[in-house]
Amino acid sequence: MKLAEKLFDIEKKPAEKLQYKLMVVVALTRLRDFRGALMEIEGLGNLHGPAYLFETYPQYYPDKKGTQSHLHEKKNTTIWILLTVIVSGSMVPFSLFVLNAELHQLADPTQYMKSFDLLYHLLGYCRNQIQLLGQQQGNTPLASPG
Repeated sequence: MKLAEKLFDIEKKPAEKLQYKLMVVVALTRLRDFRGALMEIEGLGNLHGPAYLFETYPQYYPDKKGTQSHLHEKKNTTIWILLTVIVSGSMVPFSLFVLNAELHQLADPTQYMKSFDLLYHLLGYCRNQIQLLGQQQGNTPLASPG
């Protein structure tokens, strides 16, 4: 398969598109084009939105976490949000979240507070995931400071 054909197929599968975008962002960061890298990430839109959940594309990712068909039959928004929090599988690479947080202050040093907020949000997400894993395994997670 030619490179152009592979890039055309990326449009069909969002996880592969995100992997490609991650490579572009890393390349721009290595070239010290921080603003360009940040613009690439911002062009993706809301990285926490349903467009980047495996559940949204069960036809492409049937074996991924949370892609059971009953999730799409729910009409109650509250139930959908709760199910998304509990069983959702984000296809966004973790490193893209980290780069998004760091690139704000690298592109514009006056935006260091935004970077700090994004990193703190990422820390909260990690703590939440550790707690959920502990509950799934029937263990109590290690106590975290603060």
